[in-house]
Amino acid sequence: MARDGFTYAHVPTAFRPPLYPLLLAALMWLAPAHWPVVLRTLQFVMSLATAWIRARLAARWFGTVAGRIALVAGLLLPTQLYFAGEVLTECTASLLGILFLLCLDDAVRFGNPRSWVLLGLIAGAAALERFNAAALPLIAAALALGWPILPVPEGAQSFAKVSGRWRSLALFVAPCAIVIAPWLAYTAIAFHGHALYSTHTGFGVVEGVLSPTGRAQEGESARLIEALGWTNSTVETNTPQRPYLRDEVALNRQAMRVALKLWRHVGWRIVPIMAEKLGAFWLSTDQIFHLSMVSPRYRVVRRTGVAAYWVVLLLAIAGWFHLRSLQPNAARMFFFYAIVLTAMHLPLTMNTRLRSPLFDPVLVSLAGGGWLSLSDRFRPVKSPQE
Repeated sequence: MARDGFTYAHVPTAFRPPLYPLLLAALMWLAPAHWPVVLRTLQFVMSLATAWIRARLAARWFGTVAGRIALVAGLLLPTQLYFAGEVLTECTASLLGILFLLCLDDAVRFGNPRSWVLLGLIAGAAALERFNAAALPLIAAALALGWPILPVPEGAQSFAKVSGRWRSLALFVAPCAIVIAPWLAYTAIAFHGHALYSTHTGFGVVEGVLSPTGRAQEGESARLIEALGWTNSTVETNTPQRPYLRDEVALNRQAMRVALKLWRHVGWRIVPIMAEKLGAFWLSTDQIFHLSMVSPRYRVVRRTGVAAYWVVLLLAIAGWFHLRSLQPNAARMFFFYAIVLTAMHLPLTMNTRLRSPLFDPVLVSLAGGGWLSLSDRFRPVKSPQE
């Protein structure tokens, strides 16, 4: 807004992805006095669109009734209700995440060239919205080549299939690269070729040891400052700082060295650390146990939301097994998606906020099928006379 570019204290930054800040700046320019209202309205519309798309995905996988169940569940999903009113990236990232999976399902199942092109545009935008979405292009590229959905064909007769897969990969990579290219060019020029995509990686890996769930619990900030001499709040400010605190490349390299040292010395404690991370990521235990900064009344609200999420998760697990019997390729596609994204987060902080845009929308789609599957299984069998 100050026409200093994407900077802190007039110094270029790549500590955070650019898409959401650019959206905020555009709204501040268009509606200086009312941009928060415009933003919340926009995010409300995004939430409705996300609910509709995941209902469409559920209907594609399991039928119309499952789509309606997913629509209702999606509209009432606690994370979706909460994030719609916050100045945070979750609403935009959730919309991009479910669009990615919808187009990926269409591209993998039908090989539609347009779907691969749209997938590239969406994956590129998601990677600029959140750095932890950088794995989406890799997932799509692997699936474009048929792995792990289909075996690599062999023999002369399969040449057409092989060339078709490379064509799908090209259709995906080209638009994805076009979307990401301006950001890569910016970082290459601003940091003289010493940064390509992000300067946040080192700090994120240090947090993964010293602040596993990123909930800013007592003592975690002090440990970060002791290990690094700085925290994210030191970098993310327009207040003039000492010169070395404005060199994000040097800070990132220093953080990576500290992170490697911490991981080497963590020893057997890696087991409880990983368990804590996976619990926070997949079970939202961070919203149960790490609430020291939250009022007692609001703790009840958060824990109630976690209980509702657990119901959706259990139904989604049942839905995945049902999907495996109906459309095994789609089930394997989602399993691959889940494994890659979970593994990518293991060195980093893991919590509900990082999971929800990537998984909550599709879990709702699967939950629609899970509800149908369980209701059919436990429905009483009528006698021939009835």
